[in-house]
Amino acid sequence: MTSATIEMSGHIIDSMMLPRIFDVVMDLGGSFRVDEFQVGRNPDERSFARITVSHGEASGLQRIIAACQQQGAVQVDGVAAHIEAAPRDGVFPDTFYSTSNQPTAVRIGDVWVDVEDIEMDCGVIVEDGHARCVAVTDVRAGDRVVVGHDGIKVSPVERSRSKEIFGFMTSSVSAEKPKHLIIRELAQTMREVRAGGGRICMVAGPAVIHTGAGGHLGWMIARGWVDVLFAGNALAAHDIES
Repeated sequence: MTSATIEMSGHIIDSMMLPRIFDVVMDLGGSFRVDEFQVGRNPDERSFARITVSHGEASGLQRIIAACQQQGAVQVDGVAAHIEAAPRDGVFPDTFYSTSNQPTAVRIGDVWVDVEDIEMDCGVIVEDGHARCVAVTDVRAGDRVVVGHDGIKVSPVERSRSKEIFGFMTSSVSAEKPKHLIIRELAQTMREVRAGGGRICMVAGPAVIHTGAGGHLGWMIARGWVDVLFAGNALAAHDIES
């Protein structure tokens, strides 16, 4: 059995980061032990967890650590990021680190350095103490590319504690929630945007049609309440079929 210790801090409970860590470890055939857990007691206080993760094989443990990193965990006593030279223009090393769209840092020596211009499915180049995200088409032979998952720290976006008009979009639907209040606030926001000369964009999916709201959407568009409609072909297809 091989083991490693990881740590994470922040709003790790209400952002579901900690439960996702537990799920990841078990889904990958490992086990975990919570060594230390401190719960934030007010909206501004960060929670902290130190967890030992284990797996029967070293390769399995590395997969667990890599997956936990994507949830914001950092390996304790971890090593600096490994770097290899790009073999030729437009080619990353075989084991290059593939980025996510979350804020990321790499450990260069004993210093954590934020990766600039982060975007998904790219590589990380280190030069002159800086780290930047590059697409495979932009890498050049000899560029120093981060490989593997050692020395990587990802910071998932945490749940905001402030009340926002569009907060309902990330919450589960419940008959007990006062949806009429949310709709009223949203409608008022649309009135204010329109009165101020702004434009309103609606992002809609096939659920609009499935719930019988297609006619209402058409009414809003016809009367100028929706200036731009973003949708995939499913919305149009289901609308035609209905």
